[in-house]
Amino acid sequence: MPEYTWSDAWVLAAVAIAGGKRGAVLKDILAAGDLVNRSVFTPQELRRGLGKLLHTGHLRRDGNYFAVDGSARDVAESVSTMQPASYDLLQLFEQFLGAAPYPAGDPKAEDPAWSLMEITDEKIARALDLYRKEAAAIQREAREK
Repeated sequence: MPEYTWSDAWVLAAVAIAGGKRGAVLKDILAAGDLVNRSVFTPQELRRGLGKLLHTGHLRRDGNYFAVDGSARDVAESVSTMQPASYDLLQLFEQFLGAAPYPAGDPKAEDPAWSLMEITDEKIARALDLYRKEAAAIQREAREK
């Protein structure tokens, strides 16, 4: 079993927020992660978290979509009616995973045993660019109203 770090809980919270039951693509996971932590995952944090959580059954994957699964889904569903703040959900998943406090895992370190290496830096950069363009368009629309 992997040792979970705070950033793994952050990834899990982002997938839960972005995906609901249908799942989320990288762009939406990056956006939700930014919402939760006012920061963007490093590629290593994202690959490592997705890989660990898939391997241990806390996430499932259908093509490009990632969704919370297994006992992590049960946790998310148990609080969904309370509509917790995104940071509260992050803390809940930290407790659920028994995650070591940040920065227990070096945000730039790769762990080949757990990292989802097919999620390349280029794929993450494209998803991040798309997220930023969509966010900028929403801000422009809001200013124009």
